[in-house]
Amino acid sequence: MKKGHPEYQVYVHNVDFEVTANAVIERFRHCGLILRWHFPRKEANRVNHGRHRGFGFIYFKTREGQQRALDMKSNPP
Repeated sequence: MKKGHPEYQVYVHNVDFEVTANAVIERFRHCGLILRWHFPRKEANRVNHGRHRGFGFIYFKTREGQQRALDMKSNPP
């Protein structure tokens, strides 16, 4: 992130390990412009194949996008 260009972060948790990061992003896309996202991965092995760890972060361009995502998390459609 460049200085002077804020990002508004939303923490997403309890994500099923089978769900892809793109599917989660698609769920939040209508909230506002998503600048980037990060879903930490487990170290790959025979069992988990490098899947994400069940949580991640979505970074919105505006505070309004962040607030819509937070509202959606507390009041799912």
